[in-house]
Amino acid sequence: MHLPLWSFHRNPPMPHRVVVGMGLALTAMFLNGVGHAQTYVKIDPQGQPHWASHPTGPDYQFTQIGAIKPPVSNPGTEAKRDQPLAQQRALIEAQAVRPLVEHISQRHGMDPALVLALIDVESSFNPRAVSPKGARGLMQLMPDTARAYGMRDPRELHIPEKNLDFGIRHLKDLLQAHNNNWALTLAAYNAGRNAVQRHGMRIPAYNETLIYVPSVLARVDRHRVRPSQPD
Repeated sequence: MHLPLWSFHRNPPMPHRVVVGMGLALTAMFLNGVGHAQTYVKIDPQGQPHWASHPTGPDYQFTQIGAIKPPVSNPGTEAKRDQPLAQQRALIEAQAVRPLVEHISQRHGMDPALVLALIDVESSFNPRAVSPKGARGLMQLMPDTARAYGMRDPRELHIPEKNLDFGIRHLKDLLQAHNNNWALTLAAYNAGRNAVQRHGMRIPAYNETLIYVPSVLARVDRHRVRPSQPD
């Protein structure tokens, strides 16, 4: 399929609604049922990422925008997720956790759609997810991060209520630290607050982070609408 030439340029700070709109322009056309988007990215001398559908210069490198599948403790889990029964289970898990996300997000003054989009990318709503680095649960929190919010036992991170409370408070702190800039907040959540600071309060030039930020943003509006119940 031939795609029209487009580009996306992040120049923080921006209002989060503008950032979401730009993220959607970059990714939504590819993420609604058509899988991954092939795209190109370059980092300019100021450390800002530029995306394009076709390489417009020698500095552009190939990457992909799409669903980021979370690493889990059981390698067979991801294969099962691709099966129809497991996909239905994932949808049921998403619907089951949504009221909790809405309740805890509202308690902490956060947008539930942003939290749901982040969980979608981080764990596909799997509360049992564990990454090789030790990030756990719905919001893929590291135990050291969660301890700052009152976690006493890493097993608590597999309890949805606790994982959401720790994770949403952490996300809120990052949002406040980055002047309510959603893109920088998500970059800090993925790569770490220090990484954003080291890059001059810009999105770090890490391939995973360059994929992660627009992938979350592209899902925000999708999660503002309640999904229909599975048959």
